[in-house]
Amino acid sequence: MKFTEDNIKKYGVILAVLGLLSLLPNLWLMEFRGEESLRTIVAFEMLKNHSFLQPLFLGDYYYNKPPLFNWLIILSSFVFSWSELTGRIVTIISLGLTLIVIYNMYVSLFKEKVGAVFAVLSYLTFIDILFFYGYLAEIDITFAFTVSLFFYFAIVGFLRKKNLYILLSGLATAIAFLTKGLPAYLYFGLTYYSMIFYTRNFKFLINP
Repeated sequence: MKFTEDNIKKYGVILAVLGLLSLLPNLWLMEFRGEESLRTIVAFEMLKNHSFLQPLFLGDYYYNKPPLFNWLIILSSFVFSWSELTGRIVTIISLGLTLIVIYNMYVSLFKEKVGAVFAVLSYLTFIDILFFYGYLAEIDITFAFTVSLFFYFAIVGFLRKKNLYILLSGLATAIAFLTKGLPAYLYFGLTYYSMIFYTRNFKFLINP
């Protein structure tokens, strides 16, 4: 069979979808690992006590992580009854959205779809993604999605001089902060300063 750009794109999408679907079987049967139970209990208590701005754990205030991931688990609970799947489906959806961001970012920067397909499949088949974090009810994949979204808006917006994207990168940073806290601002600062020094566009520092 002759591989064309359209064929590679089509089969790449099929492989990516199959990769995501491969994470689904028995998610509601496998017992929690690591801090999965903590994330789900915190979300359950927030919903039960209507304490949506202050995470709770066993009745006490929980300050270790911001609440966004718990909010998403609560939204998931309206579709899926409380089980291991309730938290894990949030991670799988976040992973799928991250793949879309990676594809669009690659195409935006390099105008090449075949490489974008391989970038997507490369990320999806990382050992930590496919065999661990890709399906667990942990914050990491959702945080990775928000940071990837920031990278997309920040880098494409900066290089293409799209002011709306620059503003959206700030919004993505705020969402990332609500996911895992202060590291979001580190990505924001280092990314923009790196691009400023790489392009010698120092006027950007005083651009409103």
